[in-house]
Amino acid sequence: MSNELALLETVELRLALADTDEKFEKNVATFLAPVILKLDSPNEAVRNKVMSICVHINKRLKSSSGIKVPIEAVLKLFTDPATSALVKNFCLVYLEMGMQRCKIEDLQSYVPQLLARIAERPLNQQTTLFQITLPILAKYTIPTNVSASGKILEPTQDPLGFLQSPKDAKFLLDKILHVVLYTVQPSTPAPGTGGASSDAQARALPAGLSQSDVQFVTSGGKAAFTSAPTELKVLKVSLVKLVANSAVFPESLALETEKYLIYLLAQADANHEVISAGEDAMKRQSKPDFESDHFVARLYELYLGTQQATKGQEANVRAGATVQAKHKILGCLTKSAKATNKFPAVIQVIFDSLYHEKTTARLRNAGMSFVQWVARMATDEVIKPVAPIVLSGLLKFIADPDEGTIAANENENLRGFAYEAIGLISKRAPELFMADATILFNLFKAVSTEQRNVRVSVQEALASMIPAYQNVVSDTEKKLVLEALLLENMDKPEHQARYVAAKYTNALFPFSYPLARYICLQLSSDPKLEVREEARKGLRFPEPPAVAAESDSESSTAAEVVREYRAKLVDFESMCKLLLEKSRKNASTASSGIGGGSSAAIKYVGSLSSETYSNALGFLRNMLILSADPRATLQEFTSSSTNSSIVVERIADYRTRQLYRSFTNDAWRGEKAGGLEAYLELIELALKSEAADSALKAVAAFCLQELVSMCSTSLTKTLVLSTEWLVGYLSALKVETRTSMAHVLGLVATADLGNADAESERRRTELKTLIESLCDTIKDTSKQVTLESRSGSVLALGYIIGRLHYRYREETASILPAELYQRSVETIADELEYASTSANIRITGAAVALGEASRYGPLRIPMQLEGEGSDARAAIAAGSPAVQSPLVATSRKWSQQSIRTKLMNLVKGSNDAKIQEQCVATLGHLVAGNREHSDAVLSFFYTLASSLSKQIEIHFNIGEAICAITCGWASTAMSEYLDVPGATPIQSSDEQNAETLQAVLKHCFKEVQPSASQASKKTVCVWLLCLVKFCGKYPLVKEKLMQIHGAFSSLLGDRDDFVQEVASKGIGLVYELGDSSIKKELVSTLVSTFSEGRRIAPESVTADTQLFDDNTLGTTPVGGSLTTYQSILSLASDMNQPDLVYKFMSLASHNAIWNSRRGASMGFGMIISSAEAELKPYLPQFLPKLYRFQYDPNVKVAESMKSIWSSLVKNPKKEIDEYFDVIVKDLIQGLGDRMWRTREASCRALADVLVGRELHQLEPYLQELWIMCFRALDDIKESVRTAAFATCKALTNITLKYCDPEHVSLKAGAKIMDTVIPFFLTKGLGSMAEDVQKYSLSTVLKICKRGGVLLKPHISEIVGVLLESLSTLEPQAMNYLSFHTDKYNISQEQLDTTRLNAAKMSPMMDAIEVCLEQMDQATIDGFAPKLVQIVRRGVGLPTKAGSARIIVSLTMKHSRELQPHADALLKALSGAILDRSAALRKAYAVALGYTCRICTQPALSRLLDHLRKIYLEDDDEEKRSVAGIAILEVSRTASDALAPLRGEVLPLSYFGSHDASPALKDIWKDIWAENTAGTTGAVKLYQKEMMELCVGLLRESPSWPIKKQVGLMISSMVRQIDAGFSYQMDVAVPLLIEALSGRTWDGKEAVLEALMVASTTCKEWLNAEGKARLSEVTKVMIREAKKNNKSYRRLSVEYLGKFVAGLELNVLDDVYDHLVGVAAMTDADEDMDGEEPRERALILQTRANAFKALGQCWPKDAQTQAKYSKELARLLSKHVDQNVWTVRLGALEALHDYLEAVYIHNPLIFDGTVVDAIADALVASFQDSKYTAVRESTVADLKLLVERIEGTDLLKEPAREKILSGIAQVLQSEPTGAAAETLKEVRSTLSKMQE
Repeated sequence: MSNELALLETVELRLALADTDEKFEKNVATFLAPVILKLDSPNEAVRNKVMSICVHINKRLKSSSGIKVPIEAVLKLFTDPATSALVKNFCLVYLEMGMQRCKIEDLQSYVPQLLARIAERPLNQQTTLFQITLPILAKYTIPTNVSASGKILEPTQDPLGFLQSPKDAKFLLDKILHVVLYTVQPSTPAPGTGGASSDAQARALPAGLSQSDVQFVTSGGKAAFTSAPTELKVLKVSLVKLVANSAVFPESLALETEKYLIYLLAQADANHEVISAGEDAMKRQSKPDFESDHFVARLYELYLGTQQATKGQEANVRAGATVQAKHKILGCLTKSAKATNKFPAVIQVIFDSLYHEKTTARLRNAGMSFVQWVARMATDEVIKPVAPIVLSGLLKFIADPDEGTIAANENENLRGFAYEAIGLISKRAPELFMADATILFNLFKAVSTEQRNVRVSVQEALASMIPAYQNVVSDTEKKLVLEALLLENMDKPEHQARYVAAKYTNALFPFSYPLARYICLQLSSDPKLEVREEARKGLRFPEPPAVAAESDSESSTAAEVVREYRAKLVDFESMCKLLLEKSRKNASTASSGIGGGSSAAIKYVGSLSSETYSNALGFLRNMLILSADPRATLQEFTSSSTNSSIVVERIADYRTRQLYRSFTNDAWRGEKAGGLEAYLELIELALKSEAADSALKAVAAFCLQELVSMCSTSLTKTLVLSTEWLVGYLSALKVETRTSMAHVLGLVATADLGNADAESERRRTELKTLIESLCDTIKDTSKQVTLESRSGSVLALGYIIGRLHYRYREETASILPAELYQRSVETIADELEYASTSANIRITGAAVALGEASRYGPLRIPMQLEGEGSDARAAIAAGSPAVQSPLVATSRKWSQQSIRTKLMNLVKGSNDAKIQEQCVATLGHLVAGNREHSDAVLSFFYTLASSLSKQIEIHFNIGEAICAITCGWASTAMSEYLDVPGATPIQSSDEQNAETLQAVLKHCFKEVQPSASQASKKTVCVWLLCLVKFCGKYPLVKEKLMQIHGAFSSLLGDRDDFVQEVASKGIGLVYELGDSSIKKELVSTLVSTFSEGRRIAPESVTADTQLFDDNTLGTTPVGGSLTTYQSILSLASDMNQPDLVYKFMSLASHNAIWNSRRGASMGFGMIISSAEAELKPYLPQFLPKLYRFQYDPNVKVAESMKSIWSSLVKNPKKEIDEYFDVIVKDLIQGLGDRMWRTREASCRALADVLVGRELHQLEPYLQELWIMCFRALDDIKESVRTAAFATCKALTNITLKYCDPEHVSLKAGAKIMDTVIPFFLTKGLGSMAEDVQKYSLSTVLKICKRGGVLLKPHISEIVGVLLESLSTLEPQAMNYLSFHTDKYNISQEQLDTTRLNAAKMSPMMDAIEVCLEQMDQATIDGFAPKLVQIVRRGVGLPTKAGSARIIVSLTMKHSRELQPHADALLKALSGAILDRSAALRKAYAVALGYTCRICTQPALSRLLDHLRKIYLEDDDEEKRSVAGIAILEVSRTASDALAPLRGEVLPLSYFGSHDASPALKDIWKDIWAENTAGTTGAVKLYQKEMMELCVGLLRESPSWPIKKQVGLMISSMVRQIDAGFSYQMDVAVPLLIEALSGRTWDGKEAVLEALMVASTTCKEWLNAEGKARLSEVTKVMIREAKKNNKSYRRLSVEYLGKFVAGLELNVLDDVYDHLVGVAAMTDADEDMDGEEPRERALILQTRANAFKALGQCWPKDAQTQAKYSKELARLLSKHVDQNVWTVRLGALEALHDYLEAVYIHNPLIFDGTVVDAIADALVASFQDSKYTAVRESTVADLKLLVERIEGTDLLKEPAREKILSGIAQVLQSEPTGAAAETLKEVRSTLSKMQE
């Protein structure tokens, strides 16, 4: 112990005896660590002594801040594991004290030791260590490894050693997070003080931090940033950047969560710089696992804070985050599914965001989004208990929003979010909604009452709630409530309410529920389209099961299926009765809310509008059909009152008609209670209602006609008594109504006439009366009978006669007398003759009536009339009038033949298509009733093939008519006319039919041959299609199937699209009718045609074969059309180019191939559904082509292909995935096809198929895809280029996705980058095609923005190419302007500046900046040499400017990484700054300045030497300016680096500030200002260096301007530092004397001035040390004054005077004669060889200076004065008045000097004569009022004269009086002013002299 004490006392003594800081510091460095270590001594005395020594050390350290602490030794002691806690605490005290005395840069090496094991240390040590390292970490730079040669290598990895201690890294990140969260808080009274004492002031805790956190971060408020927001901002930014440095915190530490939270909360800071730092760091950071429990828990902890702590832990309670931070955190929580399952945190966050007192609109929005996210993603275990709470909160928010604090638009958004959230919750917790019907009621109410923008959300919420009420139908009570709710909303004015009502109706009620269908019917005519569409969904019948369509209807299985299907349908009877009940209501109770109120334009039948009623009847009709035959094909039956006509197709299918008839017969009861009866009543109600519009009546009439014609005769009998009522509808406005009611009348009027009872007799009588009445109506031409009445009567006559033939084939004559029959037919036929404006209606009606009358049997009128012969057929066929024939009947106008002839003529001669079509149909029906007309009619039809070839529709009528002629009632087209149950029409024999059909088929086969005309093919193929369709089951047709197939196949390749389509449909029908062999052959042929383009049927080419349509190839030289093979041969011969034949034939072949393919596609469409199994083997062969053909430029081809695709490919996604490779290969190949259609289709197809593809699918084809897409982008055809652009766009999106590290793994992304980046940079941007270049550039820019870390391997190439692209892709207008600047009145510099700014704003520069952000040491090492090359040899101003900007960015962002390459860049820039462009020179200079920050000192010195040489040795002013600009930028941006070289820079800048060029002068002045605080001090400091520069320049430079500039510089130096220049006089004077030797040169006056100024300012030196030089200097000055150079003499004389006056020399003897000679010379004395005015002014100024010099050389020596005084006085007096004003001023100034120095008391020198002369001259001079300056100078001289002679007798009275008189005169004209005041003083003095 004694030894220890002795040693400690010795140490204490040495410390006490250290009388200087240096000694004390040395002792502290030696003994501090050992002394502190003694604190571990077990002896108390030793410890006390240590404490005493420490106190002494502390006092000395506090008294002097310059004493250093041995940090290294103390730190070593602190980090020793054996050191006790007490010693470590003392170590920390001295470490903290010592580090405050060092620069931050010197402490960085200690950081790893300070942070080692910090996470395991006690809290007090952690706090101190953190505070010590925090400022160091804020400015921490990563140390670099250095090679043995001193070369800087790569940065050190893991410099802080966190890889060995991850806990320390996590601890540090947690504390940095607290720093980011910390904000400077305003002072608040401490709790319990009441605010009374200022000492009790405390700061509120920042949000997100506990009291202990704040204590730790701020060291108990001691940290400087606690009261300095600016320091805190800088600290946060620095720490965020430190965390983002992957070298400091390596990614292998797996601390993504901690780092991400720091970035996230930095973005919530109030300072924009901190926000930017956070955003920038987050872009580089890989995202953490959002589904990690740790990450989610940290988010909740930050958002909510901590709960109330237990007793004693209050300091650890942490408040929630700020509102901004909460918003950011919520954004993360809304991306994590795991976060939704954290109960109760999820509830706390939701309610905090919605209801917290400090919440904002943004936070509420985010909270609502989180609610929706929770509703979507939470598990059932969590959502079930959470849902009631969240739902109650949302309902509360909706019911009672805090509107006072929320803006209107924000409130709408929030309420919308709330409603949507409710909808989402309903999906997860439906039982809550099912149990509480008020929610549904409230939302239905809200959909009508909420604001318009909110209603959409309410509507969406209600739609989402539908699944919650799926079982409501099973609960009777709730079902009734729901029905009432839907009925109520159905009538509301708001269309959203009606839409939701329709949606709920369709979703919750089965199709079989009548009330639901009623609601849908009511809304089916809604004014709003969306309501109508939704309502009509509810009217669509369920799809029938497959078994029902395939099984025999008579089998038990099929019957069961039918029963099940019918059970799904709404009960027909119930539906009818419900509608009947509703329709019986008065219109007053009808819906009035739809569309916003009742409209007078809407008519109601009962409670249903006319349109609704029409829809209801159509729905009931379809329901009746489906009830009868579930597989019937239904027409979508909806009508609108705005339609002018209603077209409803009859039931054409024979089987359906039979089932319908059977079903209605069974259902008809003949009582009011049945469904059919109710249906009939609904129809009658519609027909009888006055409110029903014409459209409704047309629908009702059709429904009645269909029911009567298909139902049992008992129903017909119920209408027998309604004949008069039916007749009333024959005058209806709509032709549909008249036709339907005429049909019904025909059926009703002819019922029950064949019996022999009285009732039948009565009915026959009534029928005759009816017919006569109808004939009378038709013939009545009075105005009382309307056109509609006549038309309806004609139709009724036709239907009655036809049904008489149908019902009573043999009894017609007995029922209807011949005369009345004849009259009826002729009355109808007469209507064919009308040609008035109403002829169309009458003729069409007559044709219909004749068709009805003749269809069921021969007309009971003569076959021929007189003059009609059997050869009439040939005449008709030839189109000429009938030839005369022997009379058959002579008393009648019409016969069957004449009617036929008239109909034929109408077909040929009418311009009305309806008349033509109806007449064709009537001709067919005429033959069906009487076979004798068949040959004539068929011959006539054959003639129409060419004459009516353009009227396609009529040929379908002809086809049906031919079917009726050839097959009679066996044709399915005739089945719809079988409308009388039990009756059979006349049947022709099978032999007759077969013979006729054989002839027709033979004709058709002939007309479809290749040699046939196009018109014939077009019409005959339609006939052939009709034969197959309507007569397909006829034996002969089946027998001829192969020939028919061949005919259709030959037409598939036709040029006409219509022919192809018809042929394809025909092939489909043939396929259905054919056997297995036909089917197999058909499939094989079509596949080969489709995939290979092979023609289905070969064609021989003749001279007249038409290869092209009209105008496809233009015209021949003589105006003919180029369509046939012969015309092409002729054209080739005329042009002497036989090869044109092959080219045209190739084109024709291509046209044919495409036509074949399209035809094949149509054929496919018809057979695919039946041939799926057969097509399976061919899928790989044609599926790729099929996919491509869907995008064919020909719309019709594309539509056909799409229909095939939809038919063949049931699961498109699966099929495309399966055949993706073959599809893509085919499309890539198609991109290079020689046919433009293939290329365009491939482009379009690729744009679609690429969407949504996975990486592994695209990777093998990616580069090839880009190559071919770019090829297409440069296609010769514009449409291909347009399609290629869309493809490139799709490919770009995919490429960007897989180049984004957020979407792909780094490995996969790197592979894609390796593929696409080299391609874009070489083949893309290097392409000669402008479009390809632009698109490549656009894609590269997008990749740069999203590539992130994946860019690193390619940054060097990307930046290099983008730099070059700045110039290559510059608009050509800029290059043009650069050669025509004069033309557009702009300077080259202005243009260059514009180009420079454009380059800066270019997106390419933005992309480059993004790349620079990703650079590290390795990428910079690879890029720097390329950058140097670009700077040296780059072409184009934008490229060069871009390289300069890159250098600036790199030095700012990656200075350390760029440092090894700085010298090379500096060297390249030193040459580049000499560019001829001023704007570019400026840009390079800026880059140079930034580079100088990091370059080595020798490199900077070499640069300055280079710039100095440029400035001093180059003659070009622009190049000389480069040096100044460069040094100025270096001064501004690298002042620290320039500081050691200011001795080189400042002399040069001072020299440059005297440049003759104002622009250069300003630049060098700025350089001087940047590097100095004040001029005088700097000049004093660097005067030696400046003089060294001057010496070198004056002696070595051959340039006169440089010598002049040196002179100016020396003059300025002398003036700045005054006598301080004396130290340089021994150098300056000889130097200047030497420079003045020799001849005169331009600028020599500046050197002379320098000698004068130096001599006069430092005259003490000349009078002392430099006395030997005085005479030499004087001689030089006199010598130079005597030089003859006029300009030089002016200044040399002036400087001589100043020199002599300044040194007070007596050299008048040496200069008097010369000066007098110069002063007194006249213009004649000088040879003015220049411009006379300029020369004269120079002479005058020289004379003036000579006079001044005389005055300045006037000595005080009496002897010399005596010699020259009087002569000089006379000279001056003479020139004071008699000269120009400049000379006079010089003389006056000389006179002033003379008067001041002259000895007035020596008469030899000064006497009265002198005074008189001077006085006279002065009086004359001041009386001159022209020049104020002359007058003022004269007055001053006069005053001096008077003052000098006052008290003497030199002034005689006459002279005095003369002076006074002159003064009086002047004062009269100028009583005020400076001169006047002086004259008044002179007058006063003269007056006193008199006294």
